[in-house]
Formats: sequence, C-alpha cells, structure tokens
Amino acid sequence: MKIHIPFLPEFRDAMLGGRKRATARAKRYGTAGDTFEAFGATFRLTLVERVRLMEVTRNWQWEGCESEGEFMSIWSRLHPTGWHADKKVWWHWFERRSDDK
Repeated sequence: MKIHIPFLPEFRDAMLGGRKRATARAKRYGTAGDTFEAFGATFRLTLVERVRLMEVTRNWQWEGCESEGEFMSIWSRLHPTGWHADKKVWWHWFERRSDDK
C-alpha cells in the first residue's frame, strides 16, 4: 500500500544518500512492505516496531542525525510534550527502492 510520511526538508540529503534509514514517530504510519515518496524518491518500509524513545536516541545515526543531542533536539522541537526516555514510539525502518535510483 502507498502511504504518506512527512519529513523535514533538512533530511533530504540523508534520505537520498542512504544515511537516514529509520524514522521514529508517535503514531504508526504503515507496515512492512508499504511504500512512500519523499524528496522525489520512493522508499519501502522494511520493519515497523514499537520501542522506547531511549532506544532510538541511542541509535541516532539511523535517524540521519549527527549526534544523540541533535536527535533529542529535533524530537523535542516536533513534539510539544518533549523527549521522554520511556515513551513508546513507532520506529519505521525503510530503504530506497532500487528501481528508483
């Protein structure tokens, strides 16, 4: 199924370059196999799992960030309730479709 997941413009290069391979969200956007478009490319979800926000933060590089602090700052900016280690989030893993490169 084709879905829509919004991304900040600042993640364009990280996504198109393959450095951003996952996105944590407060709600579930899809399931493995679903596709979405971002920045003119097509991506496919490979795994969607429920994890604690701290797990995502410890693996900040998969989110396309330069540091743990950058991830925490972006999360807090987008979520008015702020960053909370034990908050359960949906971690969406994805890959760029090979026929799209």
